[in-house]
Amino acid sequence: MSSSAVKTCIDVQARLIVVFSDSGRMAAYVAKFRPGVPVLCLMPKITAARQCSGLLMGVHTILVDSLANTEELIEEVNHAIHASGMVSLGDKMVVIAGRKAGMKEQMLVVDISKANLTVTLSRKDVDSISTVRWC
Repeated sequence: MSSSAVKTCIDVQARLIVVFSDSGRMAAYVAKFRPGVPVLCLMPKITAARQCSGLLMGVHTILVDSLANTEELIEEVNHAIHASGMVSLGDKMVVIAGRKAGMKEQMLVVDISKANLTVTLSRKDVDSISTVRWC
């Protein structure tokens, strides 16, 4: 799945890969392929978040309370990364997650649209949200 995410990122010219991970293993798999774009890993465990930030090349972690509601979490991350200047309107990002993160091994391509920064998802089957904190 991680190689597919990197290939999809290259094919659709996405500016960012977002990984939902409980342990950081999926982020490690993505980092292994050196995607050439930043990788954001959202995880609820601070120890794993620090390890991912320090050990994995090109991976930045964001500490969240829970990975339960991924749709709202994607929207919140969308606003945070647009405000930080990592992406601009019209850019795309690839979102992936493993089994433990609530998305059941899915990959989404998210467009950052011009209408109030709403997110257009290619597939919607997601659950609950928490606060985003940069780690």
